[in-house]
Formats: sequence, C-alpha cells, structure tokens
Amino acid sequence: MLRLLVALKRRLQHAALAPVLEQNEILVQRQEEAMQVNSNTLEQFASALKYCAEQLDKHTEAIKSMAEAAQELQDTVREMNRVLSLDEIGRVQNRRIEVGTKL
Repeated sequence: MLRLLVALKRRLQHAALAPVLEQNEILVQRQEEAMQVNSNTLEQFASALKYCAEQLDKHTEAIKSMAEAAQELQDTVREMNRVLSLDEIGRVQNRRIEVGTKL
C-alpha cells in the first residue's frame, strides 16, 4: 500500500509539474540560443575592432612618415635658402670689387 501511495504521489507531482518543467526547458533552450547569438555577435565585433585598430595603426604610421618627410623637406629648403643667400652675398661682394676696381 505504501508503494502504491508513493507511486501515486510521484504521478501527481509529475502531472502537476510537467507543464512548468516543460516551459522551463523551453526557456532554458531559448536562453542558450540567445547566448550563442550574443557570443557570435561579440566575436564579430571583436574581429571588426581588431581590423579597425590595425587600420588605425597603418594610418598613424603613414602620417608619421609624412611628418618626417615634411620636416626633411623643410630642412632642405632652409639649407637651399641659406646656400642661395651665401651665393647672393658672394655675388654682391664680387660686384663691389668690380665696381671698386673700375673707379
């Protein structure tokens, strides 16, 4: 008789809890699917972020190279202006000597 009561109790519990357990299983499955979608999305985002960082690094290097080239060009122009100025001073001095000798 005790076995019969225990078996009846289990059947009643199962019958009463079956809809709740079924809904719970559905919710757990949906949560697992949502977690997988979120995981995939985060992986894609991380990949895109890595790509952006690589591109930014390349652009930064290009800008640094351009800045160095601009500085070198500016230094070259200064040197050329200095040399041309010395050349002009030499010409002026030569003209003075020529003018002085004619007098």
